[in-house]
Amino acid sequence: MIDTIQKLSQNAMVLTSSSTKQRDTAIAQMAMAVINISTAEDITDTREGEDVTLECRFSPPTSRETPTYYWARNNKQTHDNVAIGNVPLDNNYRLNYHPEKGIYDLLISNASYDRDNGKFECKVKAGGSGANLHAQRYTLTVLTLPQQPAVAPGTHVTVTEGKRQELTCSSIGGSPDPMVRWYREGSTYPLEAALKNGGSRDQPTTATLSLTPGKDEDG
Repeated sequence: MIDTIQKLSQNAMVLTSSSTKQRDTAIAQMAMAVINISTAEDITDTREGEDVTLECRFSPPTSRETPTYYWARNNKQTHDNVAIGNVPLDNNYRLNYHPEKGIYDLLISNASYDRDNGKFECKVKAGGSGANLHAQRYTLTVLTLPQQPAVAPGTHVTVTEGKRQELTCSSIGGSPDPMVRWYREGSTYPLEAALKNGGSRDQPTTATLSLTPGKDEDG
């Protein structure tokens, strides 16, 4: 009788342990299927005045609670929501809104550097609890041409032998920051120069060349 009870007890422990593992596995699988929070950013670009689509794709909701859908924008001027649910909050934004298919795309028309150059994030939150179910991030670069480079103190400079002279070449207006380099006439290899990126099209990107001319150098 005692042996029978011990065997039954051992079997019960095995079944309990197995059930617990199955339950934990099911919960983990369910969480993986529902929650998709990506920390990576997709990088995309478009020309000013063109249209661009930022895709947001996720597993369709399975619970009875209706999730909430957002698109947020973060640029040098502001951080705000640009779409909530099926309502875009800007005249140049439209939505491909099909949450039952796992689709919530943001369609940007007539892209503008001042408005659209920056970061966008699609967010899906659970109804009621507000828990994050999905997040998808983009860095959008609106391409603009840089202005012609300017050289200081000028294109023709008189220097003193053995005395250090700095020459700067700068360009403004480019997005992303332009590549500014110095070359010796007749050479295809860039000279070593200190580069300072502007960070936006409103600030110049500058390459500073330091020279100490010798008596054999002229040109």
